[in-house]
This record gives sequence, C-alpha cells and structure tokens, in this order.
Amino acid sequence: MRRSKQAVSTALAVAALAAVTYVLTAEDLDTADQLSGVLTLLLVLGTSLFGLFTRTPEPQSVSGVRDRLGDQIDAQCGPLASNGGIYQHYFLPPRLCPAGSAVPLRSGRAAAWDAEQYQRAITDVFGRCARRVVVLGASGSGKSTLALMLALGLRRADRRALPLLLSLNSWNVEDESFRSWLDRQLTLTYRATEALGDDRIRQLVYGDDVLFILDGLDRLGETDLDRAVAQINEAIPLDRPLVVLSRPARRNDLGALVRSPGDVLHLRTAPGSAVRGYLQFVAAREPRMAGWDVVTKDRRGAARAVHELLRSPLLLDIALRVYRTREQVVLLHDQARTRTPQEARNKLLDDYLATLPPRMRTRLAYVAYRLGQFKVRSIAWWRAPAAVPSRVLAAGAAVSLLPAYRLALVMPAGLTRGLAIGTFTGVLLGVVRARRLRRAAGPAGLTALLIVAGVGFGNAAPAVAVADAVQIPLAVLLIVVGKDALIKRASTGRAVLAVAAAGGVPAAAVSGLNLLLPQVVAHRSFAGTWIAISFGVGVAVLSARLLVPLDRAHRPSRVTLRSRGSRLGNPLPHVAVAVAAATTVGIAGGVVGLLRDGPAYGATLAVFFGLVAGIPIGVAGGLLRWLNQPTVRHVVATPLHTLRSDWLATAGCLVTVGLVSSGSIALVLGPLRQLTGPLGQPVLIRPMHGLLFGTTIGLVLACYYNAAPGFLMAVCWFRLRGRLPARLMSFLRDAEAAGLLRQAGAVYEFRHEEVRVRLAWHHGQAGRILKPVAGDQGVSVRC
Repeated sequence: MRRSKQAVSTALAVAALAAVTYVLTAEDLDTADQLSGVLTLLLVLGTSLFGLFTRTPEPQSVSGVRDRLGDQIDAQCGPLASNGGIYQHYFLPPRLCPAGSAVPLRSGRAAAWDAEQYQRAITDVFGRCARRVVVLGASGSGKSTLALMLALGLRRADRRALPLLLSLNSWNVEDESFRSWLDRQLTLTYRATEALGDDRIRQLVYGDDVLFILDGLDRLGETDLDRAVAQINEAIPLDRPLVVLSRPARRNDLGALVRSPGDVLHLRTAPGSAVRGYLQFVAAREPRMAGWDVVTKDRRGAARAVHELLRSPLLLDIALRVYRTREQVVLLHDQARTRTPQEARNKLLDDYLATLPPRMRTRLAYVAYRLGQFKVRSIAWWRAPAAVPSRVLAAGAAVSLLPAYRLALVMPAGLTRGLAIGTFTGVLLGVVRARRLRRAAGPAGLTALLIVAGVGFGNAAPAVAVADAVQIPLAVLLIVVGKDALIKRASTGRAVLAVAAAGGVPAAAVSGLNLLLPQVVAHRSFAGTWIAISFGVGVAVLSARLLVPLDRAHRPSRVTLRSRGSRLGNPLPHVAVAVAAATTVGIAGGVVGLLRDGPAYGATLAVFFGLVAGIPIGVAGGLLRWLNQPTVRHVVATPLHTLRSDWLATAGCLVTVGLVSSGSIALVLGPLRQLTGPLGQPVLIRPMHGLLFGTTIGLVLACYYNAAPGFLMAVCWFRLRGRLPARLMSFLRDAEAAGLLRQAGAVYEFRHEEVRVRLAWHHGQAGRILKPVAGDQGVSVRC
C-alpha cells in the first residue's frame, strides 16, 4: 500500500513539475486560463510532494529517552548548584521533622554539612519515607535548596533516577490548568520529553524511577490553593510519587496531597545552639570570618539574640556575606539586642542590599515591584511585553509600515496598500495576541501617518501621498479599535464585519476626498480600494487565526541548530504544504487585479504575487514548522539559550523570506519576464527589494511564531524610560552572580522571596538611601 502511494505521488509530482516548467517557459503565455493553470499545477505539486515525503515520527517511551532526559536533568541542576556556590559552601544541617514532632528524621553531631553530605542525607531520608511527601517550611528555611539537593542526590545514588524539578512560580491557576502548565514546563525545561508525544504526562507519571519535585506551591496564593491541590491530584494521582514544597498555608494544611498526615514533613528552623556551632565551624575554617568570634565565644549568653536572629538559613547566609570584621559583627550584635525581631530582619536585609551597586539595586527594585503588580514570581523574558503599555506595542507594530509602504510603492498596482496594511495587522496580532488595547488607536494612527507622509512625499506623487496618508493611517486606527473582533475568541461574523469596516471606511474617505479635492487627492475607486484593504487585512487575520494561538500568551520558539541525529525527518513535506497554503496571497492579488483591469491582469497578478510573496512565505513557514518539531537532542533550556533560539528563528524568518523573494523577483525579471506583459506597465521592483519582503512578510511570520520581536519592543521601552538596561539578559546574569536571582529552567526568579519583597518596598521609597555597613568592601559584581 505504501509503495503504491509513493508511486502515485511520484508520478503526480513529476507530471506537475514538467507541466509547470513547460507553461512558464512558453512564449505565448498570455491568457488567464494558462495562468490559472499554473496556480492549479502548483497546488497539485505541493500536494503530491506532501504525500511522497510525509513521515509521521512515532512517539517514544520513557525508556527510550531515559539517557537523554537524565543528561538534561544533570545539565539543568548542575549549573544551578555551581552558580549558587553549593559545592564551595557549608550548610546548616536541615531539621526535617514529621508533623507534630520536633525530632528530626535524621540527627547527627555535625555542625555543618558539605554538598555531598547534604545530598546523601536527604536522599536517605526520602528513601525511608513514602514516595509522596509534602515539605512545609517557613520563608527562608531552605526549601528550594533542599529540592535541588534531593534531585542531585537521587541522580548521584542511581543514574536511572529521573527527578523532574519544576518551580510553580510561573503557574497561574486562574488562566491555565495544572496539566496544561505541566506539559508546557516539561517541554520547555526538559526537551527530551517532547519525543514522548501528547501522552507524555501519563507516561512520566506512571514511569519507573520518575519523581516530580514541585517547589513553591505557596506562591500561588491562599485563595487558589484548594483548586491547585485538586488539579495536581488529578494529573498525578495519590498513588504516584511526588514531592511538593511550600510554606505552611493558613487555611489549608495541604494534607490532601498525600495519603496520610504522616507524609507531611516540616522543615523547622535550627535552634540557637546549632547556629552557634555552625558559626564556630565556619570561623575556624575561614580566616576572613574570624570576626565572628565575638558571638561564638560568648560565655554569658549575651549573643543569644544574634543566634536567634540567624536561625533562618537565608538570614544566616546574608549575615556571613555582609558582616565579616569584628566591628561589623559587633554592630549586628547591637542591632539584634536593641531592635524588635522584624526590625532586625529588615535592617539585615537592607545592609545586604546596600552592598550592591546602586544602579543594580534600583533596577532590581523595579523588577521586584512589577512582579508584585502582576502577581507572578518568575522573570520570563518572553513575558516582558506584558509590562509595556499597549499603546506602545501598537505604535511599535505600526513601525512595520516603514518597509511595507516603501515596498507598496514599487509593486504592481493591485494588492499593494492592502499588503502594507495587512503587514501591520499581522505584526499587531502576533505581538499583542489577546491583550486588550487601551488608548492605543491614537498613537498607532499617528505613527502610521508620520511614516506614510515621510516616505510617500519623498517617493511618490503628492496626490498619491495624500491619498495614502488618509487611507493607511485610517485603516490602522480602525484595526486597532476592532482588534478584539479579529482574534479567535470573537465569532467569525464579527471578524468579517471588522475586516470589511477596516477596508470600507478608508475607501469611502479617499473616494469622498477625491470628489471634493480632485487635484489634491489621487483618484481611487471605492470597490478596488475596499477589496484591496479587506483582502490584505483578511489574509493576515485568517493566517493568524489558523496558525497562532491568539488566546494564549507568547512562548519562546523551540528552534535550535540541529544535528544529524535529531530525527526531524525530511523538510520537503512541511515546505510543500506551506507553499501550497501560501498561494492565497496570489489568489488575493488575482481577485483585486480582476476587478481592476480584467481577467488577464488579475491572473497575472495572481502568479506574480504567488511567486514573489507566496513562495517565500511558504518556504519560511514550512522550515519553521519543520524545525519546531519535537527533538530528543541534548538541549539545556536556560533563559539565554531560549532567547538565542528565538532570535535565531526570527532572523531565519527575515533572511529566508528576503532571499527567496529576491530569487523569485530575479526569475520574474529574467526567464519568466513574459509573465509581466499583461500588466501594461514597467515593473519597478528589483531583486534588492526582496530585503523589504524579508522585513515585512518575514516580520509577520516572526511575530506569529516567536517572542523576540515583542521582547525587543519591551527592552527599547524600558531603556527609553531608564528602568532597565538594553542588555537585559546580561543584567539578569549579573544579578544571578550576585546571589539575588537563580535560574529555574528557562526563567529567572528571586532566590529569596523576602529579598524580593524588601526590594519592592524600596522601589516605593525613592528618596531612601542605603549605606553600606562601615568597613564593608561590598559584593563584587558587574553592572
């Protein structure tokens, strides 16, 4: 059966290719029937190539991706440990106790543990407990460190173990189900799971040696905990292994996540005597910490306030970073004795923040404040546009008219201004998605007016420039106003009416002004202008509704440079199908040309736009679909890697469309020049104008598939306002090196929630100046 299918597909492909070659090179190609036949044959060719080369990859099992998934777990957890200085650090032994007990499950006389001791101890504790456990601990008690040590310890003890560590910071219970969030985070953080297919969650939940470790359940908020617990239990049943870490909830003991109350463990703070022993250990091993003997050699209990203050691993670590000399430790001692516990904690945090460069501190305070505003805890670069006013994004999308309108001035009359307006529509929908636009029509329309006036009066007749300055900005304004009717959540009827209005109102305005001022405004028929704009906007809306999940926020592209072993298969079927679908651009041009100057002109425009625009769109879109397939290749999903991959995909869209368009234009002007005969006018477009296609159509594709264009708008906005630097990722890496941030998969998050809250508080205290502790050398960081 398969061989007969291949034989038929091969025969169709050869016949269609031969027919296309003959018809396109024939000297007497001047009728609409022949030109329409070219479009039909191209469709047949694309369909036959799809049937010839299509090969659906089979989903793999957990055992099939075990080695690669294990390597990705090591690559994910290893840098977290190294960047956090875990292997150069000594830890205060955690006190993990059963509910209702103060006796730790593992006790010992050691004052401090190194990383390997910690990993062995915590693995032993969880090995003796039920495999489904909830760990409750106060803020700063070391829950995230425990989760990381557990994952590293399980991998150290058994290379077959697959501990999947995920942070719940990015889950919004109101907008997304746990299963949907889990699927997205798995494919984003551990990309080998993509090869498991759509059934990956069930395979991992019931897979051998797989353990989900979910950190930060408390950050979802008290009101969402009941819903969150129910959804977690639905996706990962009670009889399957799971470790959840959270702060104690006021109205929910989280016992519903486990089978019995004994499976709820408490991570309790160490007693003051343990803190004193730890400080003695550190002071003896680190000569630069010798100043701590002020509180470690105290015989009368005067330093007990310091020991009680530093019972939290967070505050203990911060104190050792900030206070080193004897004078500084004495100052801490006085603060602990004379202030309330909360005031002493705040002063300790302020002294720590004062060691940072002022510019870094100010910028991080802004980030912390905005995270609090949006009620999220993770810093994902692809969500940066959410912090930018919608009117700025709309005006940024209007900038796409700069190359699009310049291209419209050299294209054959027909679907030219409509193509420019459609470009803006595609960029707008791709960047803002389902976000509501508030007070955005004015800035977008003004930006469009300035661009059209600047380009039009310099490259076209004054009457044409005036007509365009009325037509295009008015269409832009209407598209922004009616954007909500264009996305998927709106009915098809509303979308059709919005598209018709976006074309009809500007067409009526230009026609009416021409009747009143025929010497000032160029003549344009109402029907031709209306159909041209409507087709341009309609093609952009249709492609966006079909290709883009407009009701969901942006996600980073999965495109990476692939190796031979990536098992992606042949790209030809993806490209062939995309090219066949992209002929709608040619059909739209043909309909406009038909109404403008008859069948011959319309068929010529159909082939012209199909070759110059449709084929580049299809090639770029097909390659993107091919490269975005699941892969089991070893890829580490870090923030920088995902951003680079997204920029790679964005650049690929622009370059691919630009190069293919230049080649198509060269064919039309060279071997296929007879196609332009029915136009009855000189063809002004040149191969160099393919670059303009790359920055218009290629930009639309990039906005559909990638998050980098929106991120660029956000970075420019933050930089203009002086909030964040242009090199935002370098700044976040510096903050990570300073110990303030950590990587959690493809996102950053604040290492400690208390530090984030304190930074956000300082953002509202603009006049407050933090001074470093006397004698402090500060933290060495780059800003």
